[in-house]
Amino acid sequence: MGFEIEVKTRVKDTDHNRVGGLLSSHPGFVQMRSVCKDDIYWSRPEEGKKSFRTRFERIDGESQVLFTSKPSKSYDRTELNEEHEFIAHDVDRASLMTFFKSIGYEVFMLKKKEGYDFEIRQGSHLINAELLKVEGLEGLFLECEITFFDEPSASESEKAQDDLMSLLLYCGYREEDLEKRTYKSLLGYDQPEAKEEGELIIYTDGGCSGNPGPGGWAFAVLKDGSLEGHSGSEQSTTNNRMELTAVISALEHALSRDAKSVKIITDSQYVKNGISAWIFSWKRNGWKTSGKDPVKNQELWMQLDSLRSRLEVKWEWVKGHAGVPGNELCDSLVRKETEKWLK
Repeated sequence: MGFEIEVKTRVKDTDHNRVGGLLSSHPGFVQMRSVCKDDIYWSRPEEGKKSFRTRFERIDGESQVLFTSKPSKSYDRTELNEEHEFIAHDVDRASLMTFFKSIGYEVFMLKKKEGYDFEIRQGSHLINAELLKVEGLEGLFLECEITFFDEPSASESEKAQDDLMSLLLYCGYREEDLEKRTYKSLLGYDQPEAKEEGELIIYTDGGCSGNPGPGGWAFAVLKDGSLEGHSGSEQSTTNNRMELTAVISALEHALSRDAKSVKIITDSQYVKNGISAWIFSWKRNGWKTSGKDPVKNQELWMQLDSLRSRLEVKWEWVKGHAGVPGNELCDSLVRKETEKWLK
C-alpha cells in the first residue's frame, strides 16, 4: 500500500526519434526502460464515474498489477494527482475482470499506453519522462512527472512545475504546446457525461398487503420542478415483484420519451443490489443463486436487464418514509392501488 502525489505535464508530438534522442542526451539522463501500461478504470453503474483503476504494467519485461484510487486536480499547465495504491503479482487479467464484474463493477474506460520511460535529473527533482503511444490516438505523447511521497508544500509544488517546464523547453516545447485535455476526453469517454443535462430523474416504489396479496407499484418523474406520478396494481403479487414492476415501468416510460439517461431512485435494497451487483453472478451461473436455487422473479429481472441495456441508468437508494417527496408520492400511490383490491 502506498501514497504519492504526482505533478504531471503532457504534450503531443509525432517525432519520437527527435524527442527520444534529446532525452537520451540530456545532461541529467539516468536510464531508459521499455514500458507497457494496460489500464482498466472501474465504476459502479449507479455512480457513472470512475471509482478506481487496475493497471497491468510491464517495465523492461518485469510485470505487476497496480490497484489505484486516483482523484485528480487539474491546473493550467499541470495535473496534480493524489494516488492510493498497492501492487500485486501473478494476477490474470481475465480472472480479475470476471471478479470485479461479479461484485457489481463495470468497465468505465480502457486505456493502453506503450513506449519508453526516461529517468532524468532536472534541477532538484528526478523526473520520469515517458514517450508513449496511446492506443486509439494518433501521434505520441510525452508525459513528464515528478512524484512526492509526502504532500508537497506550495513552494515545492511550484518548483516541481518549473523543473518540468525546464525539461519541456529543453525538448523544444512551449507552454502553449501542453495538452490540457485528459486522456478520458481525448479517447471519447466524456461523451456519456454530456447527457447529464437531459437526464430523467424517476422515483419508484412497490408494495403489497399480505406478501403475497394484492399490491401496487408506482413511479414519479421529476419534471420542471414538479412530480408526475404513474401507478398500477395486481390482485395477487409480492412486495419484491411490485418493486421490480415499478422500475420496469419507469424505464419503459423513459424509452417512450426517447430519454438516453435516467436516474432511478428507489427505497428497495433488493432492486438496488440486485441490478448493480447480484445480477452479474446470476447470469454467469445460468440464473441460479450461490446456493444453486433458481433466482426468484427471473422473468422480471431479465426484462429489467434488457431495458437498462438500452439506456444510461444510474441507481440511487433512499430510505423509505424519510420525507423524500418523490418517494412519499410513490408510497401514497402504491397504497391507493393496493386498497382497490381490499374494498
